[in-house]
Amino acid sequence: NQHKQHIVKLSKTIGYYENRENPLITNAIVRIIENGNLAYEFTFSENEGVYISSIPFAAVPGHFYELIIEYDGKHFYGSDTLQPIGEVEDMKWRINERQQRRPWKEGYYYEVLISAEEPQYRKDFYLFHFYRNDSLQRYDDKSGLFFSDDNAIGERIENMAGPVFYREGDHARFEIMSLTASAFRYYNHLARL
Repeated sequence: NQHKQHIVKLSKTIGYYENRENPLITNAIVRIIENGNLAYEFTFSENEGVYISSIPFAAVPGHFYELIIEYDGKHFYGSDTLQPIGEVEDMKWRINERQQRRPWKEGYYYEVLISAEEPQYRKDFYLFHFYRNDSLQRYDDKSGLFFSDDNAIGERIENMAGPVFYREGDHARFEIMSLTASAFRYYNHLARL
């Protein structure tokens, strides 16, 4: 839901044991359709290695979006409705005393706490991104993802500690994103590998 030029990255699959980068697809037609009528075209950027929307736009909660890709004579299609996310009410920090006694890295024992609404009238799935000094943090050796559903969160997100530690002077930032049920199952599967 950020007003910006959005990106789509397309690549071909490779064998599981192949030790090389997935080859990029550079000659596809990529577009996103909003509510069946407003189209956003994407063009491939050689410098970035991704498709970039021709104009900035912000996705709107409750609107229906279709991703349409034409490549090699075939059409690929995905669609979903962007679910609203509860308002973040509070973000604060505290010293994690256990981490302070035995830090994973010297000085890194501050944690960010988040409080937010969690709409109870529907089933929701979330992906959280935590940044340290504007760098996205991967916090484990598996997926590096921090995600949840209503069952784990409960009625409210109340002083939820992120999985990333900070040191004094660091800039902390986080994002909460809505996931589809299938994306949640996918991330859940990745975390169990």
